[in-house]
Amino acid sequence: MKKGMKRIIAFVLALVMTFSVQMPQQVEAASAEDRYTGGDSIEEILTYYQYFVLNDCLLGNHCVGPVVVGGTFSVNSTLGDAAYAPSYVNHLEQLNDIANTTDYGATSRDFYYTTASDSMKGNTNFYKFTQTPIKGYIDVEGIFAKLQKQSKEVLVQNAVKVSANDSGVIECNFNTAKVYEIPYEEVVKATTLNIVIDNIDSLKTGQYVINFTGVNTNNIVLDNTGGSGEENTPNISVQFNNNPSKNPVTEQLFSGGQGGTNNNQCNLGGMTLIYNFPDASGVVRNNGLFGHIVAPLATVTPTGGNMEGGVIAKSCQRAGEDAVESHFFSYY
Repeated sequence: MKKGMKRIIAFVLALVMTFSVQMPQQVEAASAEDRYTGGDSIEEILTYYQYFVLNDCLLGNHCVGPVVVGGTFSVNSTLGDAAYAPSYVNHLEQLNDIANTTDYGATSRDFYYTTASDSMKGNTNFYKFTQTPIKGYIDVEGIFAKLQKQSKEVLVQNAVKVSANDSGVIECNFNTAKVYEIPYEEVVKATTLNIVIDNIDSLKTGQYVINFTGVNTNNIVLDNTGGSGEENTPNISVQFNNNPSKNPVTEQLFSGGQGGTNNNQCNLGGMTLIYNFPDASGVVRNNGLFGHIVAPLATVTPTGGNMEGGVIAKSCQRAGEDAVESHFFSYY
């Protein structure tokens, strides 16, 4: 065989090998080991997932945990440093890579999608993702219906109703009760939500809930950053023991290296504080919040600083370039 022909054949073979390496994996049927079997309660979903979103989830920054997205998913960074469940999304618009660090505790690098954007197909890491109809792996709509029902009917049970004082402060004392309700007419009077809790360590197992009711189509902002709010929207500064900074909470919660890793970007030791919005259907803005957000009818907008906790929402929408970094704090 002539040298010229050998070179041509070698070149073609190299192209074929490169192309096959970069192509995404494809499977026709969901194998048993790859299906989601982790349970369908709010507590179980927040244990396995950073975001569980019925429709679109558009994020802007590093997301430490895995996700389930029934619509389009986009994040301008990496995903899943601490994933110990597969991620499932219906349409993959943007994802830089599956994080491959080993010190967060991840046990799963699996990412499944039904369709992907043309721009995503040009990503050099695209071959790491598996294309398959995700309906064979997880019933997003069925699970979400159960989450919505639990948010509306279960989390609100036995709640202690609280109101704003003359200084605009709403206090939820977890030393005396674990479940509170804040009606929207009190939210509009308030500037501060003060959470009183003597034993910070009890946040790991105590199962605390703060319900915001009667919100309906109104927007609301919960802020753990001390930042500026939004005009004509209730802006609630969330404090712990009258301290506007959440840092003492994370530092005390993980003192001695218990639970938190990588500057507390990940906690697999349990964090059981939920902010529940059972009837909110507008925008719930989260500015660097410590705690999980459950808002099955709303659009959650994570912005500003770092968020410690998970999100269950109808949709998620980043606010321009002001994108939060999502730290994975599992419920259990």
